[in-house]
Amino acid sequence: MKHAQSTMLLFVILAAGTLEAEEATGGSFRVAVVPRAQATGSDSTGIRGVFPGQDWTEVTPESQQVDSAKLQAAIAYMDANFGPDGADELVIVRNGYLIWKGPGSDTRHNVWSCTKTFTSTVLGVLIAEGLCSLDDPAVKYLPELDDDYPAYSQIRLRHLASMSSGYRGQVVNVTPEQPWGEPISYLEPGQLLFEPGTQVQYHDHQVFLLARILTRLAGESEQSVFKRCIANPIGVIGWDWGISGRVEGIDLNNAAGTPTTPGIQTTALQMARLGLLYLNRGRWAGRQLLPASFVDEATGNQVPGVGASSFLHRRYGFYWWTNDIQPDGKRPWPSAPPGAYMSHGHSANFCCVIPEWDMVVVRMGTQPVAAGGQGIWETEARWDAFFARLAESLTDPESGDPRAVAPHTRVSIRDGRWCLNEELTYRGKKAEGLLMNVRMVNAVFEDRNRPEFDPQVNTDEFVARIPDYVAHGVRAFTICLQGGMPGYEGAVNSAFESDGSLRDTYLRRVWQVIEACDRNKTVVILGCYYQRQDQLLQDEAAIRAGVVNVAHWIGMSGFANVVLEIANEFGHPGYDHPLLKTSEGVADLIALAKRTCPALLVSASGLGYGRLPDDVAQASDFLLIHFNETRIEDIPSRIAALKGLHKPIVCNEDEKVGEEGARACEVSVANGISWGLMMVELNQHFPFTFRGAGDDPKVYAALRRATSDVAAGPNAASVTPSRDRRGSSPLPSPPSRP
Repeated sequence: MKHAQSTMLLFVILAAGTLEAEEATGGSFRVAVVPRAQATGSDSTGIRGVFPGQDWTEVTPESQQVDSAKLQAAIAYMDANFGPDGADELVIVRNGYLIWKGPGSDTRHNVWSCTKTFTSTVLGVLIAEGLCSLDDPAVKYLPELDDDYPAYSQIRLRHLASMSSGYRGQVVNVTPEQPWGEPISYLEPGQLLFEPGTQVQYHDHQVFLLARILTRLAGESEQSVFKRCIANPIGVIGWDWGISGRVEGIDLNNAAGTPTTPGIQTTALQMARLGLLYLNRGRWAGRQLLPASFVDEATGNQVPGVGASSFLHRRYGFYWWTNDIQPDGKRPWPSAPPGAYMSHGHSANFCCVIPEWDMVVVRMGTQPVAAGGQGIWETEARWDAFFARLAESLTDPESGDPRAVAPHTRVSIRDGRWCLNEELTYRGKKAEGLLMNVRMVNAVFEDRNRPEFDPQVNTDEFVARIPDYVAHGVRAFTICLQGGMPGYEGAVNSAFESDGSLRDTYLRRVWQVIEACDRNKTVVILGCYYQRQDQLLQDEAAIRAGVVNVAHWIGMSGFANVVLEIANEFGHPGYDHPLLKTSEGVADLIALAKRTCPALLVSASGLGYGRLPDDVAQASDFLLIHFNETRIEDIPSRIAALKGLHKPIVCNEDEKVGEEGARACEVSVANGISWGLMMVELNQHFPFTFRGAGDDPKVYAALRRATSDVAAGPNAASVTPSRDRRGSSPLPSPPSRP
């Protein structure tokens, strides 16, 4: 093999959202939307994954549920059957992560007719700017078109973008200065070949006609529009767009990729960014660069009939080839999902987007596939054979919903009590149906102001102790994506970037903890925001974006043992953003998280007095309270004030330790709520210490008594499954790994 793959182990980070969630935020965040109608298997969240920064994040295929050995088999097939360049410039992206790149993936060259897809993208930009619509007649923008061609009145922009105008074009008045003629866009005189919109006639002249219109509308070249509105936002660099002439003092780019001058010149890695933009229905890192409705139309079949050209029984969008059913009842690539679509050019330059697999596959080259081979019709069988092998490499092909793991532990709520894997927690014990927990936010702590601290070692030390905590009755740990207080008010400890997007390195440790808890049949209470850290996010839009990103990451990680805490002690004077200082704002964020990921159990914790405002309590799936500053004798009354909501009550922070902590645990359990220890001096202050039950022998002895002694009474009653927030099947189970 002549390929090289540079990979680093990085755990899955997924962030995407529903249209509702997007509209609710109005801000910048990493998100994708529901794929086009042909894509099956994706749920309403439409999760797609991350977006690359300056460089792609390279991960192992296994981290994205792709079998490396089988993937290599697919690549080997391409290497042997796609001409001299083989798979040298092959790029495969899943969930926004680069799982394969060939050694030539940074090679820049002409992509030929893939250029047409760039032209239709510019059309989408101008539609977004309100300068035109798909159903506008061509003569509206080019009234100088010859009146001898009455069919112009029937030709819409969508017909030009789908090569279904009914005319084959002819270039006239060619000069060295204007190699495409002046005026640039005439249609061939004579009778229509077919009624506009009924068939496809593949001919570059229609593309140039559209480009002429787009250039006039924009008042600048296609390259300028694409660079400003698409290339710069998605990070496409080191590219160029050849020029075919000038009209009205403006460069006319080679819109179709014809041989006379270069079209788009770029690399496979850069081309994959355009594919990822389309995979996400025009959205990139929180910005809707193309209308989602336009992307849906551009990548779906536009013409009901057959093509006038011999090979155009194929289905066609706006310069995208689709995998829709052909007149012969077959798909071009039967081994690929029906929602797949492809931009293609000479020498087997292809960018294929596969929404059902959350994949972008780019193959580029400078040599033909075979002697004389220039077109997609000569490579259909080869592509299908490649897709068949690629499908075999997926460990989750049936879900259409790539998940990183097959979960061991599922958390749910039934009749106000906690269940793990559909069974009541601590069945027959004093704590039956409860969720005894310990606050361990500093298990994933980092401080960017303290480079000498090794966060990975810290996380490893905690993970090693999880079995001992579990053996003493702990069934949940609270960790947080921010925090480190008390004791570290000056720390920079946050999983969020300023715009609400998520930091890969931080989430790697969070993933590690969740995975370890999953194996140990334990729940993670995952907190988003922490006082004195929320100011790291730039504005309200970023706060909302962060909630959406985290909710999606949980929903699509594959783990089912995670519940979400929007904010730790919202309303704390240490918060800067108003959304986190009021109960109304936090209730709204809870609702946003639940809309984003309906299966997720969501809450937020109040200040440390065992109280929770009514609007937050009503919005929450379970009630999170703290008993700091609460006397043990007051605990029963604080609990009674919340019991009327008929939701499970979880204290996930109480700073009482030793005998006092043991007593608080016993009183809480006796009154039917879950209790959580926070050891301020040990687990919360540097250097952090995680010794299992050795952290506080008296408290952990009390936890063990509550969770292991057989007990009769109200807490031991059987439960009939009902009102499960997750439903009868909390999360669809992806296939187990072989």
